[in-house]
Order: sequence, then structure tokens, then C-alpha cells
Amino acid sequence: MSSISEKVRAAVYVKTNVSAVVGANKYTAIYADKAPPGAVFPYGVFNRQGSEPIEYAFTLTQILESDLWQFRSYADSQSVAAALLTAWISTLGNTLTLVTSGNERVAWMARVNDLPPNDQQLNDRYIYGRGALVRIATE
Repeated sequence: MSSISEKVRAAVYVKTNVSAVVGANKYTAIYADKAPPGAVFPYGVFNRQGSEPIEYAFTLTQILESDLWQFRSYADSQSVAAALLTAWISTLGNTLTLVTSGNERVAWMARVNDLPPNDQQLNDRYIYGRGALVRIATE
């Protein structure tokens, strides 16, 4: 994973780990990569899914790095999982502020695809997962 992807990961975590997304009647927590064992529902998980080839100018200067990021919401109700995912993506918006020592910045960011549900039975109840892919391009 590139260093710019790590900066994007940190910026997503900071921007979405706020009271608009986490708190009363919202997510209990937002996790990068995976939830720990025993995580309390509802919660959100995001991770980098893959990247497109890096674009270069004059074969030397990197000008654009674009990654797909998965955002998933898990709850014990389908409607809650979907509503929390929508609120999370809305809070994320289309901008990020990167903590950077260089000139990197987010050039483009948008929800590009909904993911199929990934519902699971957990002991005697169902847990519902709803997700979306977001493309984040940095320059």
C-alpha cells in the first residue's frame, strides 16, 4: 500500500469518526480494515479494495493515484444498516483533508457502486451488512 493510501485511510477515519456518525442512535464505532472480536452492533468498517494504475506525467512525475474504498455498515436490522451507511457516506461527502508533508490532495471522490448485502446468522439472530464502494483519487 502506498504512503498516500495510508494518508487517505487516516483522513477517512478522522472525518467519519465524529458525532454525526458515531454516538447515540448511530454507530458504536468505525473500524479500519476489520472489526475486533466482540464489537458491539451497529458498527462500520472501511478498507481499501484496490487501485487503478498510477498516472504519470512525462513518465516520471506521479500525477494521480486512484483507489476504491469499501464502506460497510453492520446492524441487527436491514433498515438500520442501510440508513447508517447512507449517513456515513453523506458525512464523508466529496472532500478529504490529508495530513501531509507534501502537496498531495484529494482531487476527486464519489460513491461509485453499491455492494450486495452480506447478511449473516450469528447464533440465534441475523446481522445485516450493507455496503458501498467509493473512489478516492489523489494528486
